Amino acid sequence: LANAASAQQDIELQMFGVWSSDGRFASGSSVSVASFAALTADCATVGGSSGSIYGSLSSIAANDLQIPSASVLEPYVAVATAVNASLLPKLSGTIQIDKCSLSPAVNSISGEVNSSGIYFIDCGNSPITISNSRLQCTLVLKNVGSGCKVDGSLYWEAARPNYPALLVDGPLELALSRDPLKESSANVNFNPAGYPFRGVVDASKVTVYPSQIRGLVYCSGRIQLSSGLSQVDIFGGLVSGEKIRGMADLFV
Repeated sequence: LANAASAQQDIELQMFGVWSSDGRFASGSSVSVASFAALTADCATVGGSSGSIYGSLSSIAANDLQIPSASVLEPYVAVATAVNASLLPKLSGTIQIDKCSLSPAVNSISGEVNSSGIYFIDCGNSPITISNSRLQCTLVLKNVGSGCKVDGSLYWEAARPNYPALLVDGPLELALSRDPLKESSANVNFNPAGYPFRGVVDASKVTVYPSQIRGLVYCSGRIQLSSGLSQVDIFGGLVSGEKIRGMADLFV
């Protein structure tokens, strides 16, 4: 990827947020940083920038930034293992992926595994929240209603280095906790036999995992980074078909 974070429309860092990257933020419109906020990264925009930006600033033409449409999901859907949304609990109408494991070898939701670690959920126009889980997969979500939220403590990595972690057709909210994912808190063993973490498996519930996403995150709609108490660490790209905005701290 040419950019660490890309948005077809504006990139807006709201008050008190701190965003940083070793790569570039690119916007098909503008990058704006509110008072008491700071962005440490190079920026490339069609419409200019404002606020406290610590990095190089450059202009690009509108056709220089190519954000894929939601059709980018279809090749992954074609080879994915479908997970029936009815197998997941709902809370106030929102589908919950909580304290779950998905990988090429483990599927704690339905039991059916995908050797490439690609899973697809049709949410049936219901919103979905993903939290307090360990995922080693590409997860494809469609028909997410009012949106998908990634919340709480989570250790998520793509199953393959060149695969995305999350693909969403619709809006996405990122609200990862600063706190690590703890097996003792979830009362779940996230590294059982066949699902090692950094080469280690065990039968206990004492392992601690950093709260982060390792892989590309794409959504066709707006990406909201909320709230100011969150720390979103993405070791991969962040791509929005609309805006990227919010106040949660971000490293990408």
